[in-house]
Amino acid sequence: MENIMNPLQTYHTAGHIFAAMGQIYTKPLHQHADACEMLLVASGTGIFTINGKSYRAGPGSIVLCNAGDWQEARVDPRSPFQALYLSCSGTLAEGLPISHVRNQQLAPVQFLRVFSELQSLLERIIQQQQDRTMLRHLLALFFCTLERALAPAAANETPDIDQVIRKAQHYIEENHSRDITLENLSMELGLNKYAFARLFKELTGVSPIQYVIQCRMQTAQHLLLTTAGTIPEIAAQTGYKSATHFQQAFKKAVGTSPGVFRRESTAPRP
Repeated sequence: MENIMNPLQTYHTAGHIFAAMGQIYTKPLHQHADACEMLLVASGTGIFTINGKSYRAGPGSIVLCNAGDWQEARVDPRSPFQALYLSCSGTLAEGLPISHVRNQQLAPVQFLRVFSELQSLLERIIQQQQDRTMLRHLLALFFCTLERALAPAAANETPDIDQVIRKAQHYIEENHSRDITLENLSMELGLNKYAFARLFKELTGVSPIQYVIQCRMQTAQHLLLTTAGTIPEIAAQTGYKSATHFQQAFKKAVGTSPGVFRRESTAPRP
């Protein structure tokens, strides 16, 4: 498609990437000398090697390659992969070189609260490629939104995907006795809740709330074996508002009631 110019950005191309489960999708080592490239991962996981360092990008992540970055990619075929991409050049962010969207100290894979907003804007950019006036407007809005979102990340570089999940697990392990919801957990981490939930399950095998329950059950079993606390007391200590709810959750997770678990585990062995 012919480049579309405005005073700030030059549009090159945009579109969708889809790889079915089991499909091998790779991008060989390459660079774009005069254009940046961005990828918004909607589902699945890709491994992106940028300037010799590898990064895992899962749902809700944004891959940002400046002009001149050496890059290659491969998709994990164990799950479907969907992403949107955009390539542009020109003045894309204040204070950065031409065709750069991030400073060199910032990791090229980011997790931003505005992911859904950027995804929606990019979908509209793809749909409006033939309307030059609308395209200029959407590009300006996209890069303005991205620049605002990256400003705090540039001041305090966002950790990689594994660090984000380890932080989430650590937070749950320390706070599982409190009222944890997907909403307040994702806010604590500064992530889109749907992207965070998909990412957490993809890397741990369980949902964030299932992990909360696992931690509660481990604590409950420890208290049942090491204290004389009553069932209502232990229910309260592990984040349950009623003993009935606690007993139902315990039996579902452990396979027996708290009372039976305590008796059988503490009974003298013959």
